[in-house]
Amino acid sequence: MRLAFIWLLVPISFAQDIQINSTYLMKMIVPYVGPVELTTNQIVASGFFRSSEKVDAKKWIVSQFLDEERGNIFIEGVENILSYNKEDEEYWIESPEDFFSSSDSRKKEKGFIKFLFLETDKISKEDNKITNKIERIEDDRFITVNGFRTKKWITTIFMTEDKKVIFEEWCVDTLPLLVIIDSLKEDITEKFNPYQDSKRIDESEFDPFLSSELFIRMMETDIYVKPIKGHPVKMNMTIYKNKGEVFSIGFEMLELYASPFDASSFSIPEKFKRIKIN
Repeated sequence: MRLAFIWLLVPISFAQDIQINSTYLMKMIVPYVGPVELTTNQIVASGFFRSSEKVDAKKWIVSQFLDEERGNIFIEGVENILSYNKEDEEYWIESPEDFFSSSDSRKKEKGFIKFLFLETDKISKEDNKITNKIERIEDDRFITVNGFRTKKWITTIFMTEDKKVIFEEWCVDTLPLLVIIDSLKEDITEKFNPYQDSKRIDESEFDPFLSSELFIRMMETDIYVKPIKGHPVKMNMTIYKNKGEVFSIGFEMLELYASPFDASSFSIPEKFKRIKIN
């Protein structure tokens, strides 16, 4: 399959020896919608970054309206950002100003996390029984998760007397490839971001992982909690009220590996139709 000619104009000098690939999976149950999975794939090389999200609703009727796969491609030296919709086989060009606009609804990875926290915090204040107690336990055993050698941490956050949030996190000590992928990703997105003086790209802007550490930071509490060692490769978060489960969500890293640089990873099929967006 040939590639869209527009991206064949990228200078050959940008080609690199390797690229790093990562895949994350989020699972959640949405009221009235049912089980939904969100798969996030990121590919990074020096001067290149591609991020895509695939929504997969498990109920057939709902899937007709929700299922889609969208993505964005950044290439250093190219003025604009390429965005695409795989199902519709369409792509469009976005200026950095439009892409990084604060009103852009697609920049809501952290916004989603804030929503979870604020909703929990709001209910807690309504109950007027705030406890702000946090417990954290480390399991000494090693557990293999998707090929990663991990240790499990359980963090329990007591928001009120009858409401709590439990995080189960499986962490690895070090992930050298993740350090590299984050560095390369930050480098190229900062070069595209036109708002450097007024707002930096948030460190979790493209991070699909929710963590207990992030949740606790949003609480702005003075409670000391033993820091988690390493980085989570799997996480389950469950909210309980009156001892009953009211919401749950899970994330996990399915893949993290390096491979030879492939320019087609940062291109789209020629059959995709270019469209204009407002």
